[in-house]
Amino acid sequence: MLKHLQKTLEHLTEDEAKEVLFNILTQLHSLEIHFNKEAFTSLTNTPRELIQQHILKTDITKSKHVHIAFDDSAAGSLKYALKEANTQEEHVLLFSDAFSVGPLFHLDQEAGQLARKQWIPTLPLDFCPSRA
Repeated sequence: MLKHLQKTLEHLTEDEAKEVLFNILTQLHSLEIHFNKEAFTSLTNTPRELIQQHILKTDITKSKHVHIAFDDSAAGSLKYALKEANTQEEHVLLFSDAFSVGPLFHLDQEAGQLARKQWIPTLPLDFCPSRA
């Protein structure tokens, strides 16, 4: 569990980490003043809750919806908007590929992925910024 917790903590933003730390310290202070079994249980559940939240954020199979973006700016904006809306069962996928052109047949299979990979170098450099 400690490895999962460490991985989870590494993915927290600075503000999220500060909020978690403040909540833990507040609960510890409350327990110091007056021991309460409910508060103690809540405090000991904090690591499991953090790990579960991380899994919901990163495991696409746990997502309620999957949003697809085709450039970094759109993906970042969408992630920010979803975070601001406090949606936790949403996932944003970034594809840096223009799917409006080129072979798309059987992209879920290795042969289809290979066909697309072989086609991409035939594009002009100005059409595919990732190759420039």
